[in-house]
Amino acid sequence: MLEITQKDLSSNRPSGIIRKASLAFSWGLLVLLYIHTFTMIWKYSVNVPYWDEWEYFTADALPTGLTWHWLFKFHNEHRIVFTKLLAWMNLKIFGLNFARQQIFNFGIYGCLLAAVFFLKVRIAGKDRFHLFPLFMLFLLSPLNYENHLWAFQSQFHLVMIFFILALISAFPKRLSGLSMLSFVIPVVLAIYSFSAGVIFAVVCTGFVLTYIAKSCLGDSGIKSRLLFQSAIMSAIICIALLCWFQGYRKPPLHPELVTPFSTVFLDFFLGLAGFGFGYRPPSMAAGRLIGGISLISVLFPVLLLFADKKKRWLPSTWTVMSGTTATLVLLATISMARAEIEVPTVSRYNEFAVMLVPLAALSWWLAVQQKSLRTTILSLFWLFCLVGYFDRQSFSSYDQVRSQRKSALECISQYYAGSGDGICPMTYDQPINGFLDRAKLLRVGFSSGSDFSEKLQLETK
Repeated sequence: MLEITQKDLSSNRPSGIIRKASLAFSWGLLVLLYIHTFTMIWKYSVNVPYWDEWEYFTADALPTGLTWHWLFKFHNEHRIVFTKLLAWMNLKIFGLNFARQQIFNFGIYGCLLAAVFFLKVRIAGKDRFHLFPLFMLFLLSPLNYENHLWAFQSQFHLVMIFFILALISAFPKRLSGLSMLSFVIPVVLAIYSFSAGVIFAVVCTGFVLTYIAKSCLGDSGIKSRLLFQSAIMSAIICIALLCWFQGYRKPPLHPELVTPFSTVFLDFFLGLAGFGFGYRPPSMAAGRLIGGISLISVLFPVLLLFADKKKRWLPSTWTVMSGTTATLVLLATISMARAEIEVPTVSRYNEFAVMLVPLAALSWWLAVQQKSLRTTILSLFWLFCLVGYFDRQSFSSYDQVRSQRKSALECISQYYAGSGDGICPMTYDQPINGFLDRAKLLRVGFSSGSDFSEKLQLETK
């Protein structure tokens, strides 16, 4: 005799069928958009270095092989250990094919999407908030074209993956040495992936230590154990940070930081916040308005959670609080560093700012208990995001990037043919003849696609 469970009965009800259909629809849409973006990257990728990638061919980089000095050496204000390691592996396997690295990097980005979903599972559970993938759609916007068509940008994907993994492990229901270790490992990896990891490490560790302190107050029996384990955790992270800062020098061409109380900072920060929701306002006043609305939509549910005494100390509350705070602190840091020389809608910053969308969606889901009100708020929030990203779905930027890289390829071809001088401003602001000579010694070639059928001949005339 078959045993029919309550779950089986509920799944056959109209509401259960609708839930399954909406779940399949949201996941299907996300997968299709991921596949479409993958095909666009495959189509528009060009096997030619761009800007920072030329520094792979400096004398102390790949030409000398894989060395500890090069791996941990600062690149501007970043230590990008894993990006450099990927470049070395690419050299050994594919002869340093930049187009293939772009394609591989999008696989890494797929891991970031998976990490965001597992963060949702950690916060809301596997079988709840089943339309969450609809909020993940915005993470696949063409606004992030720069990081997808620049092989060097794996550092962005990696630091965000480690950040999300740290959040997943940061606030377990039962604190233990193992849970702290599972938090420490991705934090340290984030620090050495990209400078954003330093911000994430400091902010998230502060939240974790506060959460542990509250747990010690609530249970004196575990106080000594937790204090000892948190001291070990703090020591490891502090050592990682101290080692990171060893030898740090401000890049000479970078401007001084702007004060967070200045108008230029505020305009950049609000513009960056709005950019996370897809908005690129035509005026400064519109940017302030959209940025203000974006910040309110992110911060208000977090404040509701903290104001609710029943939810204030729940692990899920602290997860979204620390994630939201760390992301906003990172955006503020970028604003202090770049407000004088850039606009807030630079493509590569979208990957950081867009993380506010899933974090805010999870915050609203946690903060509002009444089902119909929650559905209404989340629907309005999704529509707010959709309006921002709706007219940003063109892949025209991909075509522009490909045209620029093919122009660089022609310039490189002229140098190898003996008719060019190695000055190719569309790919680097300095002469690249020395880099090209070292590329020849490494037997690295360049082509218009990811295969080797059109690779440039390395012999110069």
